[in-house]
Amino acid sequence: MQENYNDKITAAQVKALAAWLTPLQSNGRIGPVHICVYLALIQSSAGHPGWFPIDRAHIMQLAKIKGETTYYRVLRDLHKAGLVEYWPSRCWKKESR
Repeated sequence: MQENYNDKITAAQVKALAAWLTPLQSNGRIGPVHICVYLALIQSSAGHPGWFPIDRAHIMQLAKIKGETTYYRVLRDLHKAGLVEYWPSRCWKKESR
């Protein structure tokens, strides 16, 4: 699959991302993996207003992480920090949101 890099990021998107990243500089709990997962969630949420289902395998692939333990730890950390709302599914057949 050929990736399209012709889509330009807008100034508003850069400003929004910078506003989100700036306070993280002083948060010792948030690192590069957290940012990668967050950006993967943003990419997956395109076209979904509000709550949206997340597919663990897809998010892990986008964020370039291999371990499920890391994935779940990062989501919990992002949730505890108030950066995302994460509601895990209690049934393995249902997607989390």
